[in-house]
Amino acid sequence: MMLVYNLIKERLISHDFSHHESDWSIKLGIVAFRKGHINVFLKGYDKYLEVADVIRDTIEVRKQLENNFEVNIWNSYMLICFEKSDKPYIDLVMKIEKDTTAIRKYLICEESDLDRVPFLDNTDSESVKPKKILTEESKNLGDIKELVNLIQELTFQEGGKIAPKKLRSILETKYLKEIIGYENQED
Repeated sequence: MMLVYNLIKERLISHDFSHHESDWSIKLGIVAFRKGHINVFLKGYDKYLEVADVIRDTIEVRKQLENNFEVNIWNSYMLICFEKSDKPYIDLVMKIEKDTTAIRKYLICEESDLDRVPFLDNTDSESVKPKKILTEESKNLGDIKELVNLIQELTFQEGGKIAPKKLRSILETKYLKEIIGYENQED
C-alpha cells in the first residue's frame, strides 16, 4: 500500500497539486491536496477495507467542506489507497466508486488505477484525441472544411463546448453569406 500511496502523492505533485492540511483532515488521517478549484483527499486503508468505513470518511469530508463556502463539493475527490485483499476488486469498485454519497471516490491499489482519475490520467490514448474529420479527398470542400475547423477550434482546442444554438447561428450566417454571394453572381 505504501508504494501506491507514495505514487499517488507523486502524481498529484507532478500535476501541480499543492499539499493543503487542516486540523480536521489530520484528525481523520487524510492528506489533502488542492489545485485551483479541485480538492483531493487521500487516505490509505489496510487490505481489510470496509465499504462502510470509506463512506463514513467521505461523509465526514463532505461535512467539513460544507462549512467552507469557497469549495465546490462537486470538484472534490477522495482517493482511497489500499492493498488488494480476498474481496473481489470489481465488487469494491462498484460499491464504493458508484456510490453517490458525499463526494466522488476512486479506489487505487495499483498505478494503472490512477488513469481512471480524469485529472491525473497520464495516458496518451488515441481515443481521446480529436479525430480528423476531413480527408485529403475533401479538400475541394473549402467552405465545409472552414466550418469544421471553426467547430474544432471552439470545442477541442479551447476546451469549450459549442451550444446547438450557437452552432445553428454560425451555420445560418454562413449559408446566408453563400446565398447572397450566389444571387450576386447571377445578376
